[in-house]
Amino acid sequence: MTLVRPWLWPALRRYVLGILLPLVVLGLLAEDVLEHQRAAFETPLLLWLHAHTPPALIALSLALHTLGSPR
Repeated sequence: MTLVRPWLWPALRRYVLGILLPLVVLGLLAEDVLEHQRAAFETPLLLWLHAHTPPALIALSLALHTLGSPR
């Protein structure tokens, strides 16, 4: 007697990879956010984005920030 029928393995694999794995990753990221920790990839990514951002996009983001600020 087998614990799981052979035709059920693909469905279990999809369940683990499609639902449980993303939930675990999201939980780990949420824990870091609550503890105010930066992810290892965050600082290099932000520095790269800052170095490659055109001035027009910076001006647009500052304008949107000004329009959306509560003051």
